[in-house]
Amino acid sequence: MSASVHIGKLAGGQYLRVGPARSVIAATSQLGHQPDKIFESAGVDPNVFSDPDNLIDVVELGRIAAAAAKITGREDIGLLTAALVEPGDLGLVGLLVLEGPDVKTSLLNLVRFLHFHDRPAVISLSVYKENVHLRYQIRNPNFPGANIIHDCSVGIAYRLMKVLCGPQWAPNRILLSRRVPTNPTPYYRYFGSMLEFNAPEDAVVFATSDLARQVRPPGSHNEPFDARDLREQLIQKMSAMLGFGAITGTRLAAEFNVSRRTLDRKLSLIGTSCVELLDQVRLSRAQRLLAAGDAPLSDIAFALGYSEQSAFTRFFKRTTGLSPRKWREVVANDS
Repeated sequence: MSASVHIGKLAGGQYLRVGPARSVIAATSQLGHQPDKIFESAGVDPNVFSDPDNLIDVVELGRIAAAAAKITGREDIGLLTAALVEPGDLGLVGLLVLEGPDVKTSLLNLVRFLHFHDRPAVISLSVYKENVHLRYQIRNPNFPGANIIHDCSVGIAYRLMKVLCGPQWAPNRILLSRRVPTNPTPYYRYFGSMLEFNAPEDAVVFATSDLARQVRPPGSHNEPFDARDLREQLIQKMSAMLGFGAITGTRLAAEFNVSRRTLDRKLSLIGTSCVELLDQVRLSRAQRLLAAGDAPLSDIAFALGYSEQSAFTRFFKRTTGLSPRKWREVVANDS
């Protein structure tokens, strides 16, 4: 068994706080299975789950999720896990979310601060016309169990919205990029009829009017954390903007209230550029969508901000050496 206990701050890498993930063990136990078998099958030290503030590598968490699904025979183990997660399991981030005073502030707190607890993923809030997309995206999701983690994360976001808006709240759509499961009934039972598989993103979609709802109980908002580094802020911003208009250096500079020249200079100091970061964001999401489901390449291209599928194909082949279609085939054969 590998030693997987990490204590301290998320300085970088693929680590995330184990708090919410501990519910997968509770879900497994409720189904009558011994958690020890999960850890043994995954090759992960069970001590990592002894403290909610311990850190776990996202690939190890994927192995735990995949082992739990196999041992329990429940493809929906991610949703069973999400059903047991409470806002308090998110630690200080959960407390900030519950403070409100309105849904918009709560979700902005989630987007701004979850980064400190979950390095491997990007969560973003995008407003497009009458809809808001609350998205979750693992940066490098090419490992077993990634689909389950996405299921769980969208399931947690869905439940969190019900906590903030009240039990009668309902989304406009729930988007999952995964293929249709063998038995989709538990998914529809959890999310309702507005669920879509093979989607170009993993997201909870709801009305913009919901952002103005008051959170109960109301509270004040504090900002105990320093601002994130520029690279992370840009990745977060690009992820939120992806698919909603052209992403240019000028537009990004305006988002940060600086000149384009200032933004370029700051990025050059850390050895990157807007184009390079945007390519990283697009490639990560493209690989996720290609591996997770059967969404048409034209839909994926549109979700990545390309007006032509051919432009997406050229970008992907230039970056990976394979066409999107061939890359999807290779990943499918390896899984």
